This record gives sequence, structure tokens and C-alpha cells, in this order.
Amino acid sequence: MAENNDDKKNAVLLERKGAIAHLKFNRPGTMNSVNGDLCAGLVRFLDELAEDDSIRAVVLSGEGRSFCAGGDLQTIDEICKSEPDSIYSRLRKDFNAIERLFYFNKPTVAAVHGKVMGGGCGFSAACDFVYANEDTVFGFPFLDLGILPDMGVLFVLTQRMGLPAARKSLFLGESLKAEKAEKLGLVDKVIQQGKHLEEAFLLAEKLAGKFPPAVQFTKKHLNHIGALSFSDSLEREIQTQSLLWCTPQVKAKMNEILKEFGQKKTK
Repeated sequence: MAENNDDKKNAVLLERKGAIAHLKFNRPGTMNSVNGDLCAGLVRFLDELAEDDSIRAVVLSGEGRSFCAGGDLQTIDEICKSEPDSIYSRLRKDFNAIERLFYFNKPTVAAVHGKVMGGGCGFSAACDFVYANEDTVFGFPFLDLGILPDMGVLFVLTQRMGLPAARKSLFLGESLKAEKAEKLGLVDKVIQQGKHLEEAFLLAEKLAGKFPPAVQFTKKHLNHIGALSFSDSLEREIQTQSLLWCTPQVKAKMNEILKEFGQKKTK
């Protein structure tokens, strides 16, 4: 059952299904275009879910014909009439949404379909996994509009696709169909028409079945890997591993393995 939102326009909905949280962009009349309500709703629910130990994975999708068609026209009109300081304050507040999503402490799966344009590409690529319906089309119209690729797109596209492919996609602004996006790494799996959400939940359930602290530490390390030297990365691994090995869950698992191979149990 979808939960009630304080967000006055219900731009984002939250539904809980066991250990899986389903977040849904809910502006179908605008193809889930990005505005302040959508960003604020996403931030609020992600903050709530980050503290909820009963939730182990999140699926992100969009209601209606498309996952997210990019910037909201009314918002664009308002920004065009604003001064730089006002624009900065507005964008800084809205961009908290993509930052929260990228650094969210549990696995995330984007289930995308239809149009995934502009900032919508940022939201999908910021997730740990992207499952795309066969009809999905990704678009990067930023430079044609005379603006910088934003909503984290510069970072997350480069991280997913590599610099050469990201450079080509962003400079040329050419649309990518699902199959091409999969080859470039922007999509993890193209799903048979109408089955993308079902498959995303199957993946989320598999992720939810893993030991949460190990999953969360692994995600945290991966998110920071590009900013660390090899030695710093090793040090973080050692510190984290030292903690995980002392947990009852890991001890029990290791004891099962040792018992299977006829070794003594650890104490």
C-alpha cells in the first residue's frame, strides 16, 4: 500500500513490500519531469528509509508513460527569470535529491521505461543497478539548450560508461535506445516489454537477502573508490573487514564452512 505524503502534490510515492521499498515518481501528467516537489519528496523518503533497518533494498520507478522526462517546464521558466544567487540556492536544494540517492546506504535498482531524459538520466545512473524496458530511450539535450549537464549526470554517466562514451553522448546529445545503452554500461539489463518492474523486484529481493552491513560497507567503498589511492583503499578494507569478522552472522557462516570441510569451529 502506498504511504501518504506530506509533499502537497504527492510527487513521490512510497510503497513497502517486505524488505523492499518501492519509490515511485508520481507526476505522470508531465512524464515525471523534475521539479522541487519531486526532489523534496525523494530526499524525505530516502532519509526515512536510510534509518529503517527493516528495509534492505529500494526500487525506483516512474508512474505513467515514462520514468522521467527531465526538467519541468514551469521550473525552467521560473529559473530563467531568476538571478544567479537565487538559481544557485534553488539548484543546491533540488540537487540534494541526486546526492542522497547516490550515497544511499542500501542497494538501489532503477526500473526505467519510456523517456529517460536529462536529469532523469542522473537519477537512473545514480542507482546501483538499472533495468530498462525495451522501449526505453535515454536523452542528453543539455548542450543543445546551452546549459551544463547537471543533476549529477557528468559524474554518474562517466562512472557508468567511461569517459570516452560519456563525452560522446553529452557533446553530441544523441538519443540512446535501451540496447545501445546496455552495451555502453548505462543499463545493466534490457527487459522484455512490460516486465522491467517485476525483474527489478526480483533483483532487489536477491540483494535484500545478503548480510546488510557487508552490503552497505561494500557500497560505501565503491562510491569512494575513485577518490582513494590503492593504499588508502586497502586500509579501509582492513578496518571494515576487522569489524565484519567479529559479527555473529559472519562467525556463524564461517563456522558452517569450516564444519563442512572438517575444521574446528572458531570461538
